[in-house]
Amino acid sequence: MLQNYTLLSTFFFFTLFYLSLSNPTPNDTLALIAFKASLDRSNSLASWSQSTDPCAGSWLGVTCDPKTRRVTKLVLKNLNLTGPIQPLTALDRLSLNHNLLSSSLNFSSWPHVNHLYLSHNNFTGAIPAAISGLRKLRRIDLSHNQLSGEIPFAKLTRLSKLLTLRLEFNSLTGFGDASSALFTDFNVSDNDLAGKIPRFLEKFVRRRLRETRGSAGSRCQTTALFRWPSSRRH
Repeated sequence: MLQNYTLLSTFFFFTLFYLSLSNPTPNDTLALIAFKASLDRSNSLASWSQSTDPCAGSWLGVTCDPKTRRVTKLVLKNLNLTGPIQPLTALDRLSLNHNLLSSSLNFSSWPHVNHLYLSHNNFTGAIPAAISGLRKLRRIDLSHNQLSGEIPFAKLTRLSKLLTLRLEFNSLTGFGDASSALFTDFNVSDNDLAGKIPRFLEKFVRRRLRETRGSAGSRCQTTALFRWPSSRRH
């Protein structure tokens, strides 16, 4: 009897193990369904059905890790999505450019993200200090929104892998405690910035000078990365 019990236990263990590998994490599926319910008023995500597998390749814009079955990539551009974003904690890439998403940003929802593209939406408020927790972040684009307050450079400098920071066409007002950064791609033009350009950002001005030297209107182009208040085109 003990042998039969052991065999039965082993059978159930491997059955549950197989099911855990062959199905996406329920929390991810529920988060995606909640995401669709709150944002997709145009039914652009008709392929997202709770009766199907998000990791089977039929869900628009959804990519899963083949080993963990977690949703790791979400790319949904130009779909008229509206409202706040639901959390998906395993994401490493999130691209929601050119939608109608709103509310303030909550970076704690994506602790593992390394590429974050949220440009051309309606996000408001300050860039939250929690951005310093995105230690894997390499590229972030928050341009063409309605963000305000200072740029939290003291938090951003903690992100040793960050290469791209795009913040143009917002309502940001200053550089905060700016001392150093490792960015290679940086733009804060067309904000409400005031004050002196931090010294460590002058390299971007020098680079633009080299790129535009000798061309007509080069004076305007060299300051484009740091354009102070002007007429903006959201």
